[in-house]
Amino acid sequence: TVEHCTFTSTDIKTSGVFSMVSANGSIVITPTSGISPYLYSIDGGNNFVGSNTFSNLAFGTYNVTVKDASNICMYEIGVPIEVRTDTSNSNNISFNGINIYPNPSENYFSVEVETQSDIKTIFMYNITGQLVKTINSLTNDIDISDLKKGTYLISISFFNGRQEYFKLVKK
Repeated sequence: TVEHCTFTSTDIKTSGVFSMVSANGSIVITPTSGISPYLYSIDGGNNFVGSNTFSNLAFGTYNVTVKDASNICMYEIGVPIEVRTDTSNSNNISFNGINIYPNPSENYFSVEVETQSDIKTIFMYNITGQLVKTINSLTNDIDISDLKKGTYLISISFFNGRQEYFKLVKK
């Protein structure tokens, strides 16, 4: 009996990071051939998991490897996580139940979540990764009038350990 590989294709969707210093990218792998169940790796096959979704990824290229149940062949490809260039003038960023608006902002911006008391701290970093502002008490309008025009990374820490990242443009 000569066995042959039927696992020849997969669909890979990526979400880029907001800046070089953020870790909010993702990879979702969906096999379109082969035999399930599948095992997934983003480190070249050193560590496999059963989940096809990888979150909180930093900028860089990930060596995606997928094995199907036949254990005859593997699907391998380099997948880049890049810095997003879609800095559109939408006045609202919405992600994982968090709203940040307006974006771009001039002197103030707001952060909305279901329960504001869940937020522990908000950190703002400039484009080079330097901390420029720490916000410990959340108000309706966060004052950024003291910051220069440019792109900033907002890191929101929650009391439950969750961390989310956003890009804010100050005009």
